[in-house]
Amino acid sequence: MNKKRFMSVLISFLYCISLSPVSAESLMNSENECALKNEKVVCTATLKDDFADDCVIVVINSNYSGINKRFALSDFNEDIFAEIIDLSAVDGDISEKEYLNTESFMQILKLKLKKTGREEVLTAIKEAEKFDWVKSVEPNYISQPISDGEYGLPNESSSMELYSTISNDYNSTTQYALKKMNVPAAWDLETGKKDIRVGVIDTGILEHEDLRGNLVKGWDFVNNNDITNDDIVGHGTFVAGIRCCWQ
Repeated sequence: MNKKRFMSVLISFLYCISLSPVSAESLMNSENECALKNEKVVCTATLKDDFADDCVIVVINSNYSGINKRFALSDFNEDIFAEIIDLSAVDGDISEKEYLNTESFMQILKLKLKKTGREEVLTAIKEAEKFDWVKSVEPNYISQPISDGEYGLPNESSSMELYSTISNDYNSTTQYALKKMNVPAAWDLETGKKDIRVGVIDTGILEHEDLRGNLVKGWDFVNNNDITNDDIVGHGTFVAGIRCCWQ
C-alpha cells in the first residue's frame, strides 16, 4: 500500500469514527468484553492438592462452545486422553430451555486420561492449556463435607432488624449464615424472581417442607444417577434452604 492510499484509508476511518463515536466505542467495548470473557485461566494446582488421578475438567471458550457440540479426541491429544464426557450436555428440546444463554454458553468437558496418576494429571493440564479454544483446565478436585460445628460462630453484632425486608420464616433471626452473608441487605434490593434458576452443587437436597415445590430434577455425580434427595450429611439441604428461605 503506497503512502497516499494509506493516508486516504486512515482519513476515511477517522471520518467514520467522528460521524459515529458511540458505535465505535460500543464496538471496542464489545471486543474487550469478549476478550476478557474468553481470556485463558492458567491452572495453579500442585501435587499437594487433593484431586482424582484419572481425569481433568476443561472449560471451552464461548466462541468455540455449542450446546451438545461434539469434540473428538483428535481436538486435544489422543496420546494423553482416552475419553471425552460433556458435563454441560442438555437433554430434550433446547428451544424450550428458556434459561439457556446461548451467547455466553461455555461447554464443560471431563477428559479421562489414558494413564492414571497425579503427575499425569498435571501433565495433561499443561497439554490441554495449549489449545486456543480452551479457557481453563483444572483437576477434578475432591472435597469432603464438613460438620456445622466447623463453620464458626454467628456474628452477633449484625442484626436482622436493620433492614426493611425480612423473611416470613420465624426462625430467620437464628440463622447465622444469613447474617454472615448479609442476605437481608440483598433482600432490600431484590427478593427473587420465579424465572431465575439456581444450581446447588453440594451433597443433595432432602424433601423438606420449605423447599418442596421449588425443586427441579438434578444429577448425583457421585452415584451417577438422578436421585439427589439422599443428603446423608444435610449440608446441601442447608445451603438450598438459605437460597430458598424467602417466601
